[in-house]
Amino acid sequence: MPTFQLIVLNHPKRLTKLIDKFRRSFLWTGLENCSGGRCLVKWSMETTPELFKHSRKKEILVADALEDSQWISNLKTNPSYAVLQQFVWLYQKLQHIELNPHSDDSVTWKMSASGTFSASFAYHIQFAGSIHSPLENVVWKPQIPMKCKFFNWVALHGKCLTTENLAKRGWPHNLICSLCRTSNETADHLLLHCSFSAEFWRRILINFNLPPPSVLVPDCSLLSWRLASLDAIPNPAREKWNILQMLHSWFTWKERNNRVFNAKACSIDDLLQSLSEELHLWRSAGLKATKWVDPP
Repeated sequence: MPTFQLIVLNHPKRLTKLIDKFRRSFLWTGLENCSGGRCLVKWSMETTPELFKHSRKKEILVADALEDSQWISNLKTNPSYAVLQQFVWLYQKLQHIELNPHSDDSVTWKMSASGTFSASFAYHIQFAGSIHSPLENVVWKPQIPMKCKFFNWVALHGKCLTTENLAKRGWPHNLICSLCRTSNETADHLLLHCSFSAEFWRRILINFNLPPPSVLVPDCSLLSWRLASLDAIPNPAREKWNILQMLHSWFTWKERNNRVFNAKACSIDDLLQSLSEELHLWRSAGLKATKWVDPP
């Protein structure tokens, strides 16, 4: 939706919120309305500093926030170390800022020596305080189908609808992992610590001639493990390893759903065969990221 064209209009803020609501609903459900906890990941939580996430009033005007240091009283209690660091930095920056309520606002462009406004530069400067997500290269950069990327993005945030997340929403669920039948089902367990999932990953690495999996720390999260493992892989094999890991998560999730909703179970051999066939389809479609796949 080309909402950037609206910048030439002085449209109400309510319209922007309404459009964003429609976009969120379409992203998560394909429908006009989305409710019941279906929006799994907040985009603001992905891109904004920790201090902003810790604020109770995220849409307060700058003038109101600065008046009597209201932005401080709007912060939640029990801040983390990262929040405290950003708080001290911002507090020092604001010490010499004084607003004059009796003067008219004016726009001054200080970002270039010439003082000439640049729309391109103005757009990019908006993201100067944003946090760079490591998922850009891990999830979004590989040239593979979007449905696989999107699932991995949700899973790495721990937001895929495992029984742990179903319980938080009060939806019907069975706490036990449907693959190993030994532990509660969380995203980290299902896609990393589960014995079935771990054996599936070991077989993938053997089948595609990659080093054996690294030793797991019991409480390691899927995101931290994947980032650390990816850094340890030699550069020539890094893209291959990453794509196979994304496929492993995706096929593990589909097998979980097949068991939960269809009461059918596949063996690891069957899953490995399906994964290989999927890779060959991607290669036949001309995806450059799968050029290392041997022809069938």
